[in-house]
Amino acid sequence: KVVLQGIGETKLKTKVGADGSTTKVNIVAKPREGGTFTRNITLTPSSISLLWEASDSYTPPFYKGKALPPEGGAVRIIAIPSFFSGGKRYDPKSSTYSWSLNTEALGDSSGFGKQVLNSKLNYLENENEFRVIATTLDGTQSADERITIVPTPIKPKIYTYDALFGTHYEKALDGQI
Repeated sequence: KVVLQGIGETKLKTKVGADGSTTKVNIVAKPREGGTFTRNITLTPSSISLLWEASDSYTPPFYKGKALPPEGGAVRIIAIPSFFSGGKRYDPKSSTYSWSLNTEALGDSSGFGKQVLNSKLNYLENENEFRVIATTLDGTQSADERITIVPTPIKPKIYTYDALFGTHYEKALDGQI
């Protein structure tokens, strides 16, 4: 079906389906001087999900939340790309990854199959933006994603200890020592 036509049209906005689906676009240009130029393009959407965890953080027993990274702490980020070809999903380990932290390329952590990044947060930054660009080996598909991780200030907690009952985690001591 024709979705756009007219003199001087150069841009087309279209919706694509889910990851792995294909949308075919046929372009026909007819210059005033005569002749016809035709181009066929296949659009295949792809995406990346990023999961992260604080590698060297501590949570007290029975804490129900996620461990947050401290200032200068280590984090591990896992990239899970969603690339498809012929209805089959690419193996994430067979893609190439390019990682960066706050616009600085992380060359040692980038490369073929390097979908996991282990890095330390920058002490001097209030926010640490990690970016990854994943590309299939044949270069036909790529996607990029960013995630911002905000370090948590370190606030030590001190608990009382009882020889009979052990550490009283239900209440931390208040005040300064």
